[in-house]
Amino acid sequence: MDTAVPDRLNVLEVAKPDCVADDFDDEIVVLNLATGVYFSLRHLAAAVWRDLAAGHSVPSLISGIGRMDERAAAATAAVVEHFEQNGLMRPGSSRPVDTVEPESIALINTGEARLTIETFEDMKDLILSDPIHDSDESMGWPAVQHADKT
Repeated sequence: MDTAVPDRLNVLEVAKPDCVADDFDDEIVVLNLATGVYFSLRHLAAAVWRDLAAGHSVPSLISGIGRMDERAAAATAAVVEHFEQNGLMRPGSSRPVDTVEPESIALINTGEARLTIETFEDMKDLILSDPIHDSDESMGWPAVQHADKT
């Protein structure tokens, strides 16, 4: 399977300010503030996120994983594409980091190849709401105004 990555994806960065992420050791929670969708990244997916956010290049990451596990490399390429398609990461302008071994490579060396990503839209309306500007003054905050259905 071909795991080649287009040159435009050499280095990615977190798509701030529309994307925020928090690392909880074994899980990274990533929120796209523009869409209201949030993601839980665990196992190899979390390691790939950390490596990309630290400045490791996509091609070196995928080829390094591919030297140990070709299927995991193909899945990693899909995860990287998922990050970009969902507005979580975008092409960066920094030079790739190549002095430190990526966490994802070390994880693959331990036999961990699970790329776990969960997508949640359950709080989308709340995340996208603007309680200060969308509230009904007669009802007070946080009652959200509803469109007139007449």
